Amino acid sequence: MNARVSGRTAGLAFPEGVEYTLPFPPLRGSSVESLKVACRVMPKQKTHKGMKKRYKVTAKGKVKHRKAFRGHLLSGKTSARKRHLRQDAIVSGAVAKVVVQGLLPSM
Repeated sequence: MNARVSGRTAGLAFPEGVEYTLPFPPLRGSSVESLKVACRVMPKQKTHKGMKKRYKVTAKGKVKHRKAFRGHLLSGKTSARKRHLRQDAIVSGAVAKVVVQGLLPSM
């Protein structure tokens, strides 16, 4: 049960014609002016912390990440394989767009 308040009836500095929804029903006997009415604002977009730790966006907009299979059990891998795993890889396609969206607020 939310009470609707328009800019004109509340006497507050809201744009005309825009309705704001109170997060609670108004108290009996209290005027709308006495209530602290907060505008419904979109929540802030947050950076995905897991993506921030694993990916880096280059100056040209490419997304780099560290290759897998480099943490342990290295004695069973050849030197050439370990050497190739040292270089960062580039994410491509739709996955790169998702990563950039997750990192966007911190950029």
